[in-house]
Amino acid sequence: VQTSSYTLQLTDRNKVVAMNNSSAAVVTIPANETAAFPIGSIVNVYAMSNQTITIAGASGVTVRNAGQLFERYVEVSLRKRASNEWVASGNIIPV
Repeated sequence: VQTSSYTLQLTDRNKVVAMNNSSAAVVTIPANETAAFPIGSIVNVYAMSNQTITIAGASGVTVRNAGQLFERYVEVSLRKRASNEWVASGNIIPV
């Protein structure tokens, strides 16, 4: 469980990152040079609180469908498509 902004780690692969933040937070997907997730990796992000959670890529990372989690108790999936390209799917509001 994370309580503030968080950058994904390799250990998050095939797991759920639960966000229980008390104010707005960002989940950042790191560049391949920082954390070399294998292509096809999936990480889920779960909103435990009713605070805003934004999915974003670090510099040089493209996140298709990046945005904010729709509401409390929503879970979205992040899947790595290419070296520095990820796709977010689920209840996300584009920003």
